[in-house]
Amino acid sequence: MKPLFWFKVIKGILFAALVSGALLGIFSFLGLRMDDPSAFATVFANVALFMGAFIGGGVASRGDESGILRALVCGVIYMGLILLPSLLFSSWEADSLLRAVLTVLASVIGALLFRRNRDAGHYKRSAKRRRRIASRYAR
Repeated sequence: MKPLFWFKVIKGILFAALVSGALLGIFSFLGLRMDDPSAFATVFANVALFMGAFIGGGVASRGDESGILRALVCGVIYMGLILLPSLLFSSWEADSLLRAVLTVLASVIGALLFRRNRDAGHYKRSAKRRRRIASRYAR
């Protein structure tokens, strides 16, 4: 695979980690203001994880046609970096597999929503309209 492929994958992983870290900081601040923050700790952690994967997949997918593949690889590596070490140091639970699948799915959904089309932003006139405009200026 091309070096640009891996550069964009790593860029997506770094953005995912940055977004997750920022969201965890915001959620920690909100948790300090709550009466019982432990009730929402898992929800906040999952939202930060999935939003990070979503943004990381979107960033990794920018560019050519292999964007969805880059987002998929980005999601799998991000899942490995975040979820697999937590499985090593704690008991395995059934929701960990669901969380891993949802992380990769969030990355691919981010790729689908953030992906740029090559012709995006370019207005294309129909051939009939181009001929009519050309004939108007040819007189």
